[in-house]
Amino acid sequence: MKRRLMFLVFLLLVGKNFAFAQPTPRTLEQIRRETSERNRIINNPANNPFNRNISVSRNGRLVTSGKIPNSEIRSYVLAAQISTEVKVLTVGSGDILLVDDGANKVVIRIIGIDAPEAGQPIYEEAKKNLSDLLLGKKVVLKYSLHNLKDDAGYFPARVFIGGKDIGLNLLENGFAWYNEKDKYFFEKKDDKENAKAEATAQVAKLGIWQNEKPQKPWEYKKKLEKEKKKAARS
Repeated sequence: MKRRLMFLVFLLLVGKNFAFAQPTPRTLEQIRRETSERNRIINNPANNPFNRNISVSRNGRLVTSGKIPNSEIRSYVLAAQISTEVKVLTVGSGDILLVDDGANKVVIRIIGIDAPEAGQPIYEEAKKNLSDLLLGKKVVLKYSLHNLKDDAGYFPARVFIGGKDIGLNLLENGFAWYNEKDKYFFEKKDDKENAKAEATAQVAKLGIWQNEKPQKPWEYKKKLEKEKKKAARS
C-alpha cells in the first residue's frame, strides 16, 4: 500500500513538472510587439543603410534586443542577410569603398579582410588593384542587419562582381590579410576558403607576402596610436 501511494505521488509530481515545462503560447500582443520591434530594426539606417526589406529565413532569427549568444552568432547573422546592387563611386583604400544605390551613399568596408594602411608597403598597389576591379562599376553587396559599424564608422559588407567574391580575390592575390574577427559573417565553408586563400598567397609570396614578416594593419594602427600618445605627453 505504501509503495502504491509513493508511486501515485511520483506520477503527480512528474505530471506537474511536465505541465510547467510546456511553452507558453505567445499572445497576439506579444506577436504585435515583436513585429513592431523587427520593423524598427529594419528601418534603422544604422542597421540597414539601403533601406531594403528582408525575408528572415533561418528559423526566423532576428534579435530585437539583448545580446546574441556567442555560440549562435553565425546563425543569427546569416539569417538576417540582405543583398543589394550599388555603384562604386570611390575607392578609399584597399578595402574601403564609397557606394551609391541611387538614393543612398554609404562607406563600405569589405568584410573578412584587412588591406594595408596608408604608409604600409603595398598600400598604393592594393588601392590601385581595387580601383581597377571596381571603380565606376555595379557590384552586389551582401550585408546583415546584425552587422555593426566598426570603430571607424564603416559599414561592413561582402562585395561581389560577376558572382565573384572580391574579398576572396584580394586574399588570393596577396592584397589583404584574412580578418578572423569577421568569421561569423560567413558560412563555415566560405570562412575556411578565406583562410586557405591567405595561406596560399603567403606560400607564393604574392603582394604583402613579398616581405618576410609583413606587419598586420591592426598592429600598425596600434603602433601609430602609441606613438601619437607618446608625442602628446612629451
